Amino acid sequence: MTTRWLSEHEQDAWRSWVAVSLLLPDRLGRDLQAQANISLADYEILVNLSEAPEHRLRMSDLASATLSSRSRLSHQIDRLTEAGLVDRQPCSGDRRGFFAVLTPAGRDFLVRVAPSTSRACASISSTYSPRRSLPS
Repeated sequence: MTTRWLSEHEQDAWRSWVAVSLLLPDRLGRDLQAQANISLADYEILVNLSEAPEHRLRMSDLASATLSSRSRLSHQIDRLTEAGLVDRQPCSGDRRGFFAVLTPAGRDFLVRVAPSTSRACASISSTYSPRRSLPS
């Protein structure tokens, strides 16, 4: 069997993806920590909640969405609750289940921080976008 190497177009896309996947989380993490004293993982939780209906998700669904263990997520939600950015509310009809709910302060926080994360994303993705579009 012969090895199929990537075409020049595919190689451009691959190298761009690798660069962005390594550089973007590092840049966003440093920027978020410096600007708002929050981790990228915590920011991801807030973004997921902001996009959810009624700005809330079951803890189990949020753990899946953020690729976190339930235990790790619980600790993160505790920190975000202490900061006033998230509330934890019981699920009606399920005594063991809880919702994580974005608070008005959490929404305000995202409105304040999102422009800088958007600029960082745009800067890195435009710098490392493939030189040519891939053939269809």
